[in-house]
Amino acid sequence: NVGPVVDFNVHFDPEAAYITLKNANCPITIIPWETEEYDELAQIKTKRGIFFKRITQILSDNRDRNTTEKGFTVGDLLLTTAFFYPEAIKRTQVWPATVELHGQFTRGELIPDKRLLFKTGVTFITRMSKNIVISKFKEL
Repeated sequence: NVGPVVDFNVHFDPEAAYITLKNANCPITIIPWETEEYDELAQIKTKRGIFFKRITQILSDNRDRNTTEKGFTVGDLLLTTAFFYPEAIKRTQVWPATVELHGQFTRGELIPDKRLLFKTGVTFITRMSKNIVISKFKEL
């Protein structure tokens, strides 16, 4: 979200992200940006749903103008839903991962290694229940 393939949190301090992934002694779970459904969330007809659409419209319009993707991702909503309602997690993949520190085209990119060359396994949440995410958002 700060470059073609770079997330702000990893980009901000890629060395720290690299060290964390390399040396973690506990499970790590990551929710990629591609997991979420913005359009359904923006159509919820509650006071909070309407407020959500109003405050996110500028970000959504900007992304629509500048990328081929539509809407934008609400990472905090996905994270809290996954944490408090693990039944919302429908699919995960475990891959080793690292952070690119000196690439020609990117710096600070989180790289899942599907060839299994790295040793640290990270759980990536690749699908969440749209119904549970939306129902929990409606309950706000």
